Amino acid sequence: MFPHLRDLDRIHQRAPRRILKDRMDPFHFHTQEEFVSRYRLTKQATRTVIEQMSPQLPEVQGNRGLPIPHHLQVLIALRYMATGSFQLTISDCLEVSQAAVSRCISRVSKAIAMHGRQFIKMPAHNESLQVMEEFKDIDGMPGIVGCIDCTHVVISKPPGDRSEVFRNRKGKFSINVQGVCGPQLQFFNIVTRWPGSAHDSNIFARSRLCAEMEGGAHRGILLGDAGYACRPFVFTPLRAPQMSFWCMEEEIQLCWKIHAHLLRK
Repeated sequence: MFPHLRDLDRIHQRAPRRILKDRMDPFHFHTQEEFVSRYRLTKQATRTVIEQMSPQLPEVQGNRGLPIPHHLQVLIALRYMATGSFQLTISDCLEVSQAAVSRCISRVSKAIAMHGRQFIKMPAHNESLQVMEEFKDIDGMPGIVGCIDCTHVVISKPPGDRSEVFRNRKGKFSINVQGVCGPQLQFFNIVTRWPGSAHDSNIFARSRLCAEMEGGAHRGILLGDAGYACRPFVFTPLRAPQMSFWCMEEEIQLCWKIHAHLLRK
């Protein structure tokens, strides 16, 4: 009877929900080499991260109030972490606002941290023998299950009266981060709660890992530098080392130096 009313009904039907899309899909636009140089992960590894992180990522509003899809949130955060670019530069490249970039970085970082214990852990008993063999293949030292050391991650001067405890021996403000690394550029343990003035050996002595190794929860030996006290489960350099042992230790400690360099970058 009133055909124009049917037209009005169609007009007022709710439109499909729109989301912000990246016009240039990095997975298709970049070669594998170009992708790794921008995100520090392979395409397959990045897809795995997106799959793992998506359930923990809340909605982020982008330009014109459109939600940013989970995969783009992860790509934004990875680009920032991999390159250290200014947020404004990333917002221009990926065509989202700087505020949206900031929210993506914060929320993806928290989602990654939630998965920390799932991936960063000491080898189980059935895995430790394989790790020992891989370390032995590097330069013949048996029984090593990890390299331990600390590295300083520079930060801005913290506010408050306790800021000086973050000043390290080089006069910079930092977090002294302890890490145990494996032979395949993997982290087995990370401690990030100590200020720059804390000594490496004190950080380890008061860590959960030290208590676990004292109690026999982990098999094998950690290799540390002269900053650590020698223990039954921690080997440190000899004061008058034989050349062959010194060379083996230097070769294995190179694993940690590579890890620390990648972590700071």
